[in-house]
Amino acid sequence: MVYLSIISTYSIVIPSVVGLFVLAEPIISLIFQRGAFDARSTMITAGALRWYSISLIGHVLYMLLTRYYYAKGDMKTPIRLVILQVIFDVPLNYLLSSIIGLNGLALSTYIGIIVRGIYGYYAFKKDMREGFDKKFLIDILKLSMASLIMGLVSYIVYVLFRARSFYLSIFLSIILAILTFMIIVTKMKIKEIDDLLEAFKNRLKKTFKK
Repeated sequence: MVYLSIISTYSIVIPSVVGLFVLAEPIISLIFQRGAFDARSTMITAGALRWYSISLIGHVLYMLLTRYYYAKGDMKTPIRLVILQVIFDVPLNYLLSSIIGLNGLALSTYIGIIVRGIYGYYAFKKDMREGFDKKFLIDILKLSMASLIMGLVSYIVYVLFRARSFYLSIFLSIILAILTFMIIVTKMKIKEIDDLLEAFKNRLKKTFKK
């Protein structure tokens, strides 16, 4: 059940991270660029968004594992994970912000969260069945590959239609990105994703029968 939660959650998180990274500037421009918030502000904010979006990968894993530890009655491991992140965050905040400014703060947060997530994962996998590590890696690689292809399609569509219409380019790039990811991931035979899709289909059938 925990593994199902991790993979099903990452099937949303990883493509979302890629989408935010690829379309960071047009998204920020669409939401904020008006008045005093000019193109330079958009560029700076988009840079921070890219790094913060990547940190979602580690943050989501931490949230899921924390629930697992609390369910087991383990209160120490989540605290150790937070302490580990702080140990990385504080010195890196000062170091990287002095070098690359706002992006340095986002990058240091990203590094701390990723380290926390990796440590939590290795602490967690000791309780799992043999072969979990290999299966997890393969499934994550499949999701990452599908997401990268999705991101490439999204960027190409945005660039091709940007000159015609800014709003249309964003809309089409998001829609086609979702369709691309769904088509690819259904061909990759990830059992947990296939099971979720099958359950969703069955639910729809029952709904329409009523």
